[in-house]
Amino acid sequence: MLISSMIKILHTDGSIEDVVMYTLEPFKALVCYIEQYINKNHNTWQYNFDSFIEIIKELPSGKGYVYDMPDGTAICAYKK
Repeated sequence: MLISSMIKILHTDGSIEDVVMYTLEPFKALVCYIEQYINKNHNTWQYNFDSFIEIIKELPSGKGYVYDMPDGTAICAYKK
């Protein structure tokens, strides 16, 4: 079965934006989004997933992960 994850941004004004879908499990999808769109690192061979373990939190529902940005925006990855 193909795994896909949706990345959503929860803005500080309460709006929710669907931004991209990855064919990865949610944790890896969120790391890829952070590296590609925030850090501008498109060299996927260099992604160190272990370095994100402390900063990406599992959602209470257990169905995804969240990364809290310094500006209050939250980036979430959910299994689709």
